[in-house]
Amino acid sequence: SADGTVTLSGSDPLMLAATANAKFPRDMDVRLVSPINDTQTTIQVLSTNAADLTDVFGNTVANWMKVGSEIFSYTGASFVSDGIYNLTGCSRGRLGTVAATGAVDVRLQRVGRYEDIETWAIGYDLMINHAKVPTAFIDYAQWADEGGTYLPTFRSTVTIHNPEPIQDLMGEICQQGMFFIWW
Repeated sequence: SADGTVTLSGSDPLMLAATANAKFPRDMDVRLVSPINDTQTTIQVLSTNAADLTDVFGNTVANWMKVGSEIFSYTGASFVSDGIYNLTGCSRGRLGTVAATGAVDVRLQRVGRYEDIETWAIGYDLMINHAKVPTAFIDYAQWADEGGTYLPTFRSTVTIHNPEPIQDLMGEICQQGMFFIWW
Protein backbone atom coordinates (compact mmCIF):
# COMPACT_ATOMS: atom_id res chain seq x y z
CA SER A 1 0.00 0.00 0.00
CA ALA A 2 1.01 3.66 -0.11
CA ASP A 3 2.18 3.49 3.53
CA GLY A 4 4.57 0.62 2.78
CA THR A 5 2.41 -2.18 4.19
CA VAL A 6 2.72 -5.46 2.33
CA THR A 7 0.05 -8.17 2.60
CA LEU A 8 0.71 -11.73 1.51
CA SER A 9 -1.92 -14.40 1.29
CA GLY A 10 -1.56 -17.99 0.35
CA SER A 11 -3.50 -21.18 0.16
CA ASP A 12 -2.73 -24.82 0.64
CA PRO A 13 -3.48 -26.77 -2.57
CA LEU A 14 -4.23 -29.82 -0.42
CA MET A 15 -7.31 -27.94 0.77
CA LEU A 16 -8.85 -28.66 -2.64
CA ALA A 17 -9.31 -32.21 -1.33
CA ALA A 18 -11.27 -30.83 1.63
CA THR A 19 -13.97 -28.97 -0.30
CA ALA A 20 -17.56 -30.16 -0.09
CA ASN A 21 -17.56 -31.08 -3.80
CA ALA A 22 -14.35 -33.12 -3.63
CA LYS A 23 -15.86 -36.60 -3.56
CA PHE A 24 -14.97 -39.88 -5.19
CA PRO A 25 -16.85 -40.88 -7.15
CA ARG A 26 -18.64 -37.58 -7.51
CA ASP A 27 -22.36 -37.20 -6.80
CA MET A 28 -24.42 -37.53 -9.95
CA ASP A 29 -27.99 -37.67 -11.15
CA VAL A 30 -28.40 -40.72 -13.38
CA ARG A 31 -31.77 -42.47 -13.56
CA LEU A 32 -33.34 -45.45 -15.30
CA VAL A 33 -35.45 -44.50 -18.33
CA SER A 34 -37.23 -47.83 -18.44
CA PRO A 35 -37.53 -50.81 -16.09
CA ILE A 36 -34.73 -53.37 -16.15
CA ASN A 37 -34.70 -57.08 -15.50
CA ASP A 38 -31.79 -59.00 -14.02
CA THR A 39 -30.40 -60.20 -17.36
CA GLN A 40 -30.32 -57.06 -19.52
CA THR A 41 -26.99 -56.21 -21.11
CA THR A 42 -28.10 -52.80 -22.41
CA ILE A 43 -29.58 -50.36 -19.90
CA GLN A 44 -31.13 -47.04 -20.88
CA VAL A 45 -30.48 -44.12 -18.53
CA LEU A 46 -31.14 -40.39 -18.28
CA SER A 47 -28.23 -38.11 -17.39
CA THR A 48 -27.83 -34.35 -17.69
CA ASN A 49 -24.04 -34.82 -17.80
CA ALA A 50 -22.58 -37.32 -20.27
CA ALA A 51 -19.26 -37.19 -18.40
CA ASP A 52 -20.96 -38.88 -15.46
CA LEU A 53 -21.23 -41.96 -17.68
CA THR A 54 -17.83 -41.80 -19.38
CA ASP A 55 -15.31 -40.28 -16.95
CA VAL A 56 -12.74 -42.61 -15.42
CA PHE A 57 -13.23 -43.51 -11.75
CA GLY A 58 -10.25 -45.73 -10.96
CA ASN A 59 -7.76 -47.73 -13.00
CA THR A 60 -9.94 -50.42 -14.54
CA VAL A 61 -10.95 -50.74 -18.18
CA ALA A 62 -14.57 -51.33 -17.21
CA ASN A 63 -16.96 -48.64 -16.05
CA TRP A 64 -18.80 -49.48 -12.83
CA MET A 65 -22.33 -48.49 -11.85
CA LYS A 66 -24.56 -49.20 -8.86
CA VAL A 67 -28.33 -49.59 -8.99
CA GLY A 68 -29.88 -50.49 -5.64
CA SER A 69 -27.53 -53.03 -4.07
CA GLU A 70 -26.27 -54.35 -7.42
CA ILE A 71 -23.00 -53.32 -9.02
CA PHE A 72 -22.61 -53.93 -12.74
CA SER A 73 -19.92 -53.09 -15.24
CA TYR A 74 -20.45 -51.66 -18.71
CA THR A 75 -18.19 -51.04 -21.67
CA GLY A 76 -19.80 -48.01 -23.30
CA ALA A 77 -22.38 -45.24 -23.16
CA SER A 78 -23.98 -44.25 -26.45
CA PHE A 79 -26.11 -41.15 -26.98
CA VAL A 80 -29.75 -41.82 -27.89
CA SER A 81 -31.45 -38.41 -27.56
CA ASP A 82 -31.91 -35.46 -25.18
CA GLY A 83 -29.93 -36.77 -22.19
CA ILE A 84 -30.83 -40.42 -22.81
CA TYR A 85 -27.96 -42.90 -23.17
CA ASN A 86 -27.64 -46.65 -23.61
CA LEU A 87 -25.14 -48.31 -21.29
CA THR A 88 -23.85 -51.18 -23.40
CA GLY A 89 -21.90 -54.34 -22.70
CA CYS A 90 -23.38 -54.59 -19.22
CA SER A 91 -22.17 -57.46 -17.06
CA ARG A 92 -24.63 -57.79 -14.23
CA GLY A 93 -24.19 -58.77 -10.58
CA ARG A 94 -20.45 -58.04 -10.31
CA LEU A 95 -18.11 -57.73 -7.33
CA GLY A 96 -20.10 -60.11 -5.14
CA THR A 97 -23.48 -58.49 -5.79
CA VAL A 98 -26.60 -60.07 -7.26
CA ALA A 99 -28.24 -58.86 -10.48
CA ALA A 100 -31.53 -57.18 -9.70
CA THR A 101 -34.50 -55.51 -11.32
CA GLY A 102 -35.12 -51.78 -11.30
CA ALA A 103 -38.09 -49.48 -11.91
CA VAL A 104 -38.36 -46.32 -14.00
CA ASP A 105 -36.66 -43.28 -12.42
CA VAL A 106 -34.54 -45.34 -10.00
CA ARG A 107 -31.28 -43.54 -9.31
CA LEU A 108 -27.92 -45.02 -10.35
CA GLN A 109 -24.48 -44.04 -9.07
CA ARG A 110 -21.02 -44.58 -10.57
CA VAL A 111 -18.69 -46.72 -8.50
CA GLY A 112 -14.96 -46.07 -8.15
CA ARG A 113 -12.68 -49.10 -8.56
CA TYR A 114 -8.91 -49.52 -8.29
CA GLU A 115 -7.43 -52.95 -8.93
CA ASP A 116 -3.95 -54.10 -7.90
CA ILE A 117 -2.38 -50.64 -7.93
CA GLU A 118 0.26 -49.01 -5.75
CA THR A 119 -1.57 -47.39 -2.85
CA TRP A 120 0.30 -44.09 -3.29
CA ALA A 121 -0.87 -44.04 -6.95
CA ILE A 122 -4.49 -44.08 -5.75
CA GLY A 123 -3.69 -40.98 -3.73
CA TYR A 124 -2.13 -39.32 -6.75
CA ASP A 125 -5.17 -40.09 -8.92
CA LEU A 126 -7.60 -38.82 -6.28
CA MET A 127 -5.68 -35.57 -5.84
CA ILE A 128 -5.05 -34.80 -9.53
CA ASN A 129 -8.14 -36.17 -11.29
CA HIS A 130 -10.85 -35.85 -8.66
CA ALA A 131 -9.82 -33.13 -6.17
CA LYS A 132 -8.44 -31.13 -9.12
CA VAL A 133 -5.14 -30.23 -7.46
CA PRO A 134 -3.03 -28.73 -10.30
CA THR A 135 -0.32 -31.12 -11.52
CA ALA A 136 2.29 -28.41 -10.92
CA PHE A 137 1.84 -29.01 -7.18
CA ILE A 138 2.42 -32.77 -7.25
CA ASP A 139 5.58 -34.15 -8.86
CA TYR A 140 4.51 -37.53 -10.26
CA ALA A 141 8.07 -38.59 -11.10
CA GLN A 142 9.15 -37.95 -7.51
CA TRP A 143 6.10 -39.78 -6.12
CA ALA A 144 6.79 -42.75 -8.42
CA ASP A 145 10.47 -42.83 -7.47
CA GLU A 146 9.75 -42.77 -3.74
CA GLY A 147 6.84 -45.19 -4.07
CA GLY A 148 8.90 -47.62 -6.14
CA THR A 149 11.81 -47.38 -3.71
CA TYR A 150 10.06 -47.50 -0.35
CA LEU A 151 6.53 -48.84 -0.97
CA PRO A 152 6.69 -51.32 -3.87
CA THR A 153 4.73 -54.03 -2.06
CA PHE A 154 1.91 -51.77 -0.84
CA ARG A 155 -0.71 -52.45 -3.51
CA SER A 156 -4.46 -52.16 -3.17
CA THR A 157 -7.71 -53.28 -4.69
CA VAL A 158 -10.56 -51.11 -3.50
CA THR A 159 -14.15 -50.38 -4.49
CA ILE A 160 -15.85 -47.14 -3.45
CA HIS A 161 -19.63 -47.72 -3.68
CA ASN A 162 -20.88 -44.25 -2.74
CA PRO A 163 -19.45 -40.72 -3.02
CA GLU A 164 -16.92 -40.28 -0.20
CA PRO A 165 -15.01 -37.11 0.73
CA ILE A 166 -11.57 -37.26 -0.86
CA GLN A 167 -10.07 -35.87 2.33
CA ASP A 168 -11.35 -38.94 4.21
CA LEU A 169 -10.16 -41.34 1.51
CA MET A 170 -6.70 -39.73 1.53
CA GLY A 171 -6.51 -40.18 5.29
CA GLU A 172 -7.38 -43.87 4.97
CA ILE A 173 -4.96 -44.65 2.14
CA CYS A 174 -2.12 -42.75 3.78
CA GLN A 175 -2.68 -44.80 6.93
CA GLN A 176 -3.14 -48.14 5.15
CA GLY A 177 -0.43 -47.46 2.56
CA MET A 178 2.02 -46.22 5.21
CA PHE A 179 2.93 -42.96 3.50
CA PHE A 180 2.55 -39.24 4.21
CA ILE A 181 2.10 -36.18 2.02
CA TRP A 182 2.95 -32.61 2.94
CA TRP A 183 4.15 -29.38 1.37
